[in-house]
Amino acid sequence: MARAYIELWPAIFLFALAYLVSGLYPGVGITAVEELRRTCIAASMVFTILSVWIFLSRVGFVYSRAIFFIAWVLALLFVPLARAAVRHLFGDKSWWGSLCCRDGCRQDRS
Repeated sequence: MARAYIELWPAIFLFALAYLVSGLYPGVGITAVEELRRTCIAASMVFTILSVWIFLSRVGFVYSRAIFFIAWVLALLFVPLARAAVRHLFGDKSWWGSLCCRDGCRQDRS
């Protein structure tokens, strides 16, 4: 039974893509309220896509609806908390929020 859930690991890329499309990366320039709204919408969309995929692939009897609901609620709670924790831990670092981390460090930046 647990193996069926482990097989869903590629969904991690769906979350990253949803957060990217929602404008959460690089995550600067938006208010905390807007970030929370975008995070919740993106996570909800991914869980909706997964639910529809499971329904259409006719393997729904393998996955528990309660587990999916709990995972969705936990994602809505812990993803914003994790983002805030990472921002708190690394926000004072010199490289945090700079283009260097995203585009590569180049000295000839104008």
